[in-house]
Amino acid sequence: MKIGFSGFSASGKTSAAHELVANIKKRSVTCAFVSGAARSSRKLTSGDLSLDMHLEVIGRQLVKETSVSNGTEYVVCDRTMLDYLAYGECRGLCESEHKELFLSMKDFCKRWMRTYDVIFIVDGSFGNRDLDNARVANDVVEKDFMHSLNRMVDAFEIRDRTVQVTPADLSSEAWAWVQGSLDGFENAP
Repeated sequence: MKIGFSGFSASGKTSAAHELVANIKKRSVTCAFVSGAARSSRKLTSGDLSLDMHLEVIGRQLVKETSVSNGTEYVVCDRTMLDYLAYGECRGLCESEHKELFLSMKDFCKRWMRTYDVIFIVDGSFGNRDLDNARVANDVVEKDFMHSLNRMVDAFEIRDRTVQVTPADLSSEAWAWVQGSLDGFENAP
């Protein structure tokens, strides 16, 4: 079971993902946490918002997600590739001289997003609670980001895999969804 969280910076995704992993593990079920790859991008923390940075982050996210999936019943990702594509679109990469490469990356991600069983899309933000440069998105407006993200969900035809939530309801909604899947898993023949 693969669970993803998507939304603007500081919307509570990471906190909810950690809480969800802890709750799942209390049920004696194997669960892995995948932190968003942007957090470890030296290019991003140095202010590089180029296509190369977006390619690096998406590649790292792919490696992180695939490296934990074998033998793990649940994988919880505090970011999905949708986020990185939405930031890229908001930064104009789909209209730059790299348009073809960005669109190819988007096409790959369209197929990859089908590996998620559910994606919680967090609409809203608590405001930036820390000074982690990888999470500050001063160059991207939240409204534009959410519009891009939701447009991709529709274009990728994955709306049936998404749950729209507010930051205040994220943890409880995610846990309720997982409890339903755990109950089915535990009662399976």
